[in-house]
Amino acid sequence: MNPNAVAARQNRAKKKNEMQTLINRNKELEQENLQFKRMYDQMADVLDKTLLIYIIKLIKQI
Repeated sequence: MNPNAVAARQNRAKKKNEMQTLINRNKELEQENLQFKRMYDQMADVLDKTLLIYIIKLIKQI
């Protein structure tokens, strides 16, 4: 087989492996991002509830 053809085949295989590695890493990062979004939403809910409790206490003092 032609050495250039062998090198081209190896380069395609290498690029395919690199692309798959990037795809897998992207999936991992998307999952991590979803976890952070959920955590952020939960923290925002806690802050909203805390603010509501604080406002209710202020109103009761009036």
